[in-house]
Order: sequence, then structure tokens, then C-alpha cells
Amino acid sequence: MPDWSDFVPELACLGVDLVIAAVLCKCYENANKVVRDLNSAAQLNVDSGLKDGIRSHPEAVTDEATDTVTVPYVALRGIVTPLGGRSVTSLYSQRAVEGVIQRVVFTQHGKKMYRGMWMDTKRTLNDMTNHVPFCLADTKYGLGLFSAAKPFVEVMDWKEAARVDMETVHDEFVSHSATIGQHLWDHIIEGEMTRGVQKTETMLTNGATITGVGKLVLGPMGVKLLPPEDGKSFFLVDSLKSLIKEQESSRNFHKILVYMFSGLGIFIGGYMAWKYLNIRKREAEVRVNQDTLAEIVRGREAREARAGDGAREERELPDRLVCVVCLGAEREVILLPCGHVCVCATCADTLLQRGDLCPVCRGPIRTVMPAYLS
Repeated sequence: MPDWSDFVPELACLGVDLVIAAVLCKCYENANKVVRDLNSAAQLNVDSGLKDGIRSHPEAVTDEATDTVTVPYVALRGIVTPLGGRSVTSLYSQRAVEGVIQRVVFTQHGKKMYRGMWMDTKRTLNDMTNHVPFCLADTKYGLGLFSAAKPFVEVMDWKEAARVDMETVHDEFVSHSATIGQHLWDHIIEGEMTRGVQKTETMLTNGATITGVGKLVLGPMGVKLLPPEDGKSFFLVDSLKSLIKEQESSRNFHKILVYMFSGLGIFIGGYMAWKYLNIRKREAEVRVNQDTLAEIVRGREAREARAGDGAREERELPDRLVCVVCLGAEREVILLPCGHVCVCATCADTLLQRGDLCPVCRGPIRTVMPAYLS
């Protein structure tokens, strides 16, 4: 029987393939779940009929103890508006930009020598975020006419959102200035160069129309949009349709990869089966060869026993019948597939065990048969 050590490379490749396929399956399932959730989410607008729409929604859950009505998953569209009249002002934009979320990232770009090649590198030096409480207001009133009396939905825990679409209000790259000596030192001695620092500022600006996807809760303190509690994803995006298309593309991409690695696993498994059958076939050939050679040896010993020692000593073999390996015994075996009759059974067994080639033509020896020479 074949030993498991004969399949170590294939088993290692199959194990890695199974792990990758399992990870890709999980990614596909997650993307598929997000697509299903987004397609099934109720689409609402922030308007005067929002509260009635929440109460009458077929999936609404009423909690009389807290006097709240919850819709587990909705896509709510409205205008971004700060609460309390406070906004975050852009730090670097040439125009006056105000918003509710501001993120400033300083990224150092450079090059580093790796195995004789220069590779681009990136390193975040600083990542700063500022924000103020905000809500989604009725789109028909616009930002300038917003007041507490108008319909609005407060957005809670936005940091837990899987994605927040923000506008890039400033993007600047400042090149690194260095003397010739510093440049040579970095280039030749340290093998690392700094190209410059990129300064990027993104904001969720006031008046931007976005879609919030999450849990909607109507209570005594108004309407709030919160992260879902049932494992669904929380989003604040420009367009729900674009988000669904992106998730579908991600799902299809992972699906293709799952098929590819599953096919690779099937190929590796098929190759292992083919290798197993070949080993079994070779083992069967070895057993047949051993049985054939043992029978030839037994036949020779029986003939010698009948002839007696004296007759064996007086017998002289012509050169064409002498084994070319031991130069003493009679040629008894046909080597196949080449068909040369050049060795005795004992030497043929040695050649097979060592995996040697035919002594005459240097061809491979697959099997042996008895030869009858006169």
C-alpha cells in the first residue's frame, strides 16, 4: 500500500487550497448576505409622513414599556445637518467648507530597497478625526430652512458604520527636500528614500444628501438611526444603488475565486488519486516481478540439484549465455520493454530493487519474464 509520505507535497497544497477556499466562501457568504439585506431594506425618506410610515411598517416592533417603535433595517435618505448649530470647519481647503465629520490623514510616501529592487512604501504619520452630532433632515426643506420643528432623524454611533462616504475637500502632496549628501546617504547607505508627505482632508459636508442604512427607532426623544443589532451592516453612503452594485461585484468576484480554488482542489485530489493508482500499479508490477524471479531461481536450483555438483562444475557456458553483470550465472531473464536477455534472475532482482537501467541499452526496466536459451 502507498505510504502517506508519498503525498506530502500534494497534501500540503490541498490543505492550503482548502483554507483559502474556506476563507473565500466566508467572504462570499458575507457579501451575499449584505446584498440580500440591502435589497430587502425598506426605503424611506425623511419627510412629514416618516413617523406614520414607521408605525405602519410591516416589520415594525413596538415596545410599550419604552414607548418605542423599531424597524430593524431601513434605507433612509436625507440631508446631512448638524445638531445644535455647531459644525466642523475645514482646516486646509481654500474655500469655506463646513461639515459634521472631518478626517485628516498625513501619509508619508517613499521608496525602499528590497532584494535589489526599489519598492514604493506608504506610512500613516497621523490620522485625526473630528465630528459633531448630526441628523438627516427633509430633502425638500433644504439645509438653510432646517429647524427642530421640521422632520429629522438623528444619526447615532456613526463610527460603527462599515462605510461612510465623505467628500475630499483637500489633497496636497508636499515633496521632501533633501541635500545631495542626504539623498546619497538615504539611497546608498540606508536603502530608503522619503519622497514626501501627502495631506488629505475628507469631510461629510453640511447639505450633502446621503442614505443611511441601519435600524430606525421612533421614541419619545424623536427618531434615531442606529447600527443594527442582528449582524447586518451599517452604512452612510451617497447612493444605495451604487452600494448594492459594488457589493454585488464583490460577491461575484469572490464567487469566481471560490470556483477557481474549488476547481484547483478537485484537480489536486484527482492528481493524488492518479498518483495513488500508479503507485499501486507499480507495486503490483514489483510483486509480479518478484514472483517471476523467485520462480526462475527455484527452477534453477531444482535443475542444479538434479544434475548434481559434479555436473554443475563441469558445465561451461558460452559467452553469449553468461550474465553480463555477475559474469558467472546463465542468462535467464528477458528485460521489458527493451527485450534484452542479458542477466540472470539474481542480478535482475538486484537491478529492479535499485531502480537501475538495462545494462545493454540503458533503458528503464518495467517488468521481467523468463528466457529459455539453448
